[in-house]
Amino acid sequence: MKLASQCLCCSVLLGSMCAVAATPAPTGVYAPIFNVMDYGARNDGSASSTDAFRAAIEAAKKAGGGTVYVPAGTYFTGQSRW
Repeated sequence: MKLASQCLCCSVLLGSMCAVAATPAPTGVYAPIFNVMDYGARNDGSASSTDAFRAAIEAAKKAGGGTVYVPAGTYFTGQSRW
């Protein structure tokens, strides 16, 4: 049951990000992309990616915005508070 709730949490989180990322930036405006893989996420489900997601979101926040990109795969995450 714990794994199911973590998968659901990740699905909800990813769905939220997809909805935000689907909104295009105004023409001529540069919006940085923060790939969770660059922050240590593993998309094979072999290790926790919670810290990588947190770091990518924090980097976007510090930059004043941008897109947190999550490539296709299976991510293992725990509870997060953003």
